[in-house]
Amino acid sequence: MDYRVHFTKRSLEDLADILGYIAEENSEAAAHLGNTLLDHIELLTRFPEMGERVRERSRVRKLVHTPVVLT
Repeated sequence: MDYRVHFTKRSLEDLADILGYIAEENSEAAAHLGNTLLDHIELLTRFPEMGERVRERSRVRKLVHTPVVLT
């Protein structure tokens, strides 16, 4: 059974800002980073216990995707 990952509006805006900043110097690097981040996050649909629980929000997971921490 696959689970669903929910993105907050703020998280999507932050991602767009980060990728936009990177794209100013290297659009291919920005696209690659964006795709690999989303692929990593998508793993949670199949492996919902992956990553570390965020203490204050037990249903939220923290993933490390060097050099980025995703919560």
